[in-house]
Amino acid sequence: MVPPGAVAEMFATLHPMFGSPVQSYGQGVMVYRLQAADPNVTDVWLGHSGGMPGAKAIVAYSREKQAFVAVALTGEGNVEAFALALVQALE
Repeated sequence: MVPPGAVAEMFATLHPMFGSPVQSYGQGVMVYRLQAADPNVTDVWLGHSGGMPGAKAIVAYSREKQAFVAVALTGEGNVEAFALALVQALE
């Protein structure tokens, strides 16, 4: 378990990112703003994603659904889109 003080430090300074669903980046963590199924709802995720040619992955927590999601892809694809579809399928 990560101590609460360490988690607070990870999010203490967030740097803006542009051109992706990642809104900002902290110390090893990313804050995502994703459009939920309901167009009036924006889901905020906390997690991390990355990849290299031929492989991509994401592990994140959805604040709206209070659920964790992890997706790893090989080949082409958008891990955030796959993860969002999985989270939106939760009832």
